[in-house]
Amino acid sequence: MDLPGDEKKLREIAEYQSREHQVIRDLQIRTLGKSDAYFGGRVYFRLWNKEIDIDLYDDIPLEYAHKCAEAMNSMPDDLIDKICRAAKKYCLGFLDTAAERSTLISMF
Repeated sequence: MDLPGDEKKLREIAEYQSREHQVIRDLQIRTLGKSDAYFGGRVYFRLWNKEIDIDLYDDIPLEYAHKCAEAMNSMPDDLIDKICRAAKKYCLGFLDTAAERSTLISMF
């Protein structure tokens, strides 16, 4: 199926894969519905010591995704700890709010 922008996406994949240093692997064009396409691939994530799937929508350039993946893997441990603490705080606050709303709703 030929989708809008397929040729451009294929060229971008070919250019990226010709590089010596690739952070994103197994790049391919994936379809979304009948008329849209996006990039899909895999990136090694050092925090979990495994490869994770990535999807790039809305004409996000591979170069930008490459830089994001490099930045993700070069974050200092103290920054990762701060992000994890903030995420936990957010989740606990969300659960408290959801519990309060549930109690209020059950009163009516």
